Amino acid sequence: MVRGSFLRSGSAGGGTSIRWAPTPSSCRFWISLLPIIGFASYGRSSDHPPVFPVKGQVFYDGRPAAGAVVVLYPVDGDVAKTSRPRGRADGKGDFDLATYRAGDGAQAGTYVVTVEWKRAEDNPEQGADLLPPIYGDPKTSPLRVTVTPISNAPLVLRLTAKR
Repeated sequence: MVRGSFLRSGSAGGGTSIRWAPTPSSCRFWISLLPIIGFASYGRSSDHPPVFPVKGQVFYDGRPAAGAVVVLYPVDGDVAKTSRPRGRADGKGDFDLATYRAGDGAQAGTYVVTVEWKRAEDNPEQGADLLPPIYGDPKTSPLRVTVTPISNAPLVLRLTAKR
């Protein structure tokens, strides 16, 4: 049982107000419910399709492409209406794809992979791409990947200037 009491107090204008004053035991009761409420909401389906972890590495002429941006475009479906998982390579060329949250992965399906690598001082949306243009356009990129609901092997992208 939740316990507490109503307190009546006077105000400067002559009126009275009533407020709830919980006892320490009622506070402990409500605090004890917080983990239960949290666990009940954990893992609930959201408004979006499930995603699966995808990790990878990107290299250009054998060297890690630190800062390169990898984007997946669905082969099937309306590209304008679907999410495009993306990731940015770290100093070793490693990246984790994200669709809704950092590192959550990509939906199951087949994708065209694009990679753009701009100089660090350039704005990520502008500036010269250090890679051949073929890799940055989903219409011309030769890179493909299939994401499955089961364990996905790391995606290793070995790009060359000879494309």
